[in-house]
Amino acid sequence: MVSRRELLYLQAVGQYRKGDYLQARSTLQGLVESHPDFRQAETLLDYVENEIVKEGLIGIGAGAAILGVVGTIAI
Repeated sequence: MVSRRELLYLQAVGQYRKGDYLQARSTLQGLVESHPDFRQAETLLDYVENEIVKEGLIGIGAGAAILGVVGTIAI
């Protein structure tokens, strides 16, 4: 029989694969809080947080590029 812990982990894996990183992080944080010895969840949480940072940096870079183009056109 599959435990609730394993089901939540699989749910977080699915969220991660779909690119729903914020929801995956929320699921994993709750899982790690209730099961601090669950190393797989901790590892996946690290991957999720790295993806969130990476997406944020890409967004900042894209925003800066757009502002640069708009600024160049305005001048």
